[in-house]
This record gives sequence, structure tokens and C-alpha cells, in this order.
Amino acid sequence: MKLSKDQLAILIGNFIREMRLAQKISMEKLANDAGISYVQLSRIEKGQINTTLYQLYNILVTLRVPVIKIFKLLKEILLLSIRNK
Repeated sequence: MKLSKDQLAILIGNFIREMRLAQKISMEKLANDAGISYVQLSRIEKGQINTTLYQLYNILVTLRVPVIKIFKLLKEILLLSIRNK
């Protein structure tokens, strides 16, 4: 099963939101520290837009989340979809 562009955006947005909330960081602070607007971060977290790899990198670095963590999540989803075929 291949994820659609919209599904991937939602998955990444949920991941970012979970990491942010786990660290009790406000959306405003994360956006400011990552160098993006609050509105843009909100749209990323809701899966309404596809962010660039560079912005994703900045967000993850700001959250101090290893970039590899998001790729591990994608790998797990891919493996799960292969098993469900």
C-alpha cells in the first residue's frame, strides 16, 4: 500500500504534534524557534500542507528529535502495509 500525498502529510503532522506536546512546547514557541510562522506550523501539524524536507529538518532539530525517528515511523508503516496485503 502506497501512502497518498495527503496521508503522508497527515502522518508527518501528527508526528510533529505528538513530539511537541510530549515536550510541552507551545506551537508559538516551536514555530518561532524553527524559523517558521505559527500559521504554517499549524497547517503542517494538521496535514493541510506538504512541508519541505528542510523545514521538517528544522522542526525536528528544534524539538531535539533525531531525524531518523521519522524515517523509522515511515518504515514501520510500510512494513505494516506489506503484511496486510
